[in-house]
Amino acid sequence: MKLRHNPFARKGIAQIRRLQRFAHRCQSTKACYHDNPPLVCNSFPKSGTHLLLQVLQAFPGKVHYGSFIATTPPIRFRRRSDRDVLGRIRAIAPGEIVPAHLYFSEWAAASLSGLNCVHFFIYRDLRDVILSEANYLANMAWWHALHRPFRKVKSDIERIRLSLHGIPDRFAEYPDIAERFGFYEGWLDRDDTLSIRFEDLIGANREIAVRKMAGFYSRRTGIQLNADNLIKDALHLIRPEASHTFHRGEVGRGVKAMPDDLRLEFNEIAGELMKRLGYM
Repeated sequence: MKLRHNPFARKGIAQIRRLQRFAHRCQSTKACYHDNPPLVCNSFPKSGTHLLLQVLQAFPGKVHYGSFIATTPPIRFRRRSDRDVLGRIRAIAPGEIVPAHLYFSEWAAASLSGLNCVHFFIYRDLRDVILSEANYLANMAWWHALHRPFRKVKSDIERIRLSLHGIPDRFAEYPDIAERFGFYEGWLDRDDTLSIRFEDLIGANREIAVRKMAGFYSRRTGIQLNADNLIKDALHLIRPEASHTFHRGEVGRGVKAMPDDLRLEFNEIAGELMKRLGYM
């Protein structure tokens, strides 16, 4: 098993980086956050967290210590208390890049703003999300609380259906796909958050998307970036296959994989949401 596929190896490396992060955080003042703002790499699960992280690592002077803020951590899959999440936000260091699956709340938004964080949120066509999630939970994430129920389902189509409908009777944080996205939807269309489509970062519009990110960073911080250099560095770093959760990363596979009856079920559950997101 490669290290990037081994959660315990990754967690060990992350622990060393957290010690470095702690030392950095203890030596920092408020001015440090102004001079070197942190970047928050927030995402709806299975929507391109690692892809967005790769782009953000092209921003000069930033470092990823291996930390991750999840409102609902995968091993137990129970929602953390607001106090716990707030403590994790407050532990962010200046110049740090922090990946996250962070639910929307006004207090979370205020906490990020209070640290001068520049907040990016990535989302994806939900049909591709449930396809990717079904494979991930069944075949890759053996430590995840949802692995066992997904592994018990033998048909790929039924696994996709399970991801669509959720398991709300067993896991309160895993209702149907539209309700799950609802935990994050408040981040969209906020002035203090730049929402990005996965498809724009992986497709022909990725240079435009990266330039938009550079402009957002400059407007939020007053720090000017060389957008052309950033784009060059970001495009060099974009390698979806480097993610330990990478499967295929193709756009539109979810539509092709759905039989007619499952497509109807999806539209009943998430059709309106998909229209709001601009996918239908």
